[in-house]
Amino acid sequence: MGVQSLNEEDESSVNEEEELVGKLKDLIAVSSPYISIESIDEIEGLIIKEDLALAFEKLMSEIMSLPKPLPTPLQSIDWNNCLELGVNFGC
Repeated sequence: MGVQSLNEEDESSVNEEEELVGKLKDLIAVSSPYISIESIDEIEGLIIKEDLALAFEKLMSEIMSLPKPLPTPLQSIDWNNCLELGVNFGC
């Protein structure tokens, strides 16, 4: 691996954050039929404010508070991927 300039590091960091936000938004899309509109709006507001860790925690709390068994689309979520997402957000 070569040495990166500061600009390349900044671009890499921005791309990684965009990818994480994209994964969080994908998770919101899968969850949205089962979570209140108000909660979705709050989570999306946190994303806009760039409080990604709190947005992730709020979304996970909403999903985990759903009646069990979870709806089939939520059962098919890659929970290992969610765990990695939480780690990346510092949760």
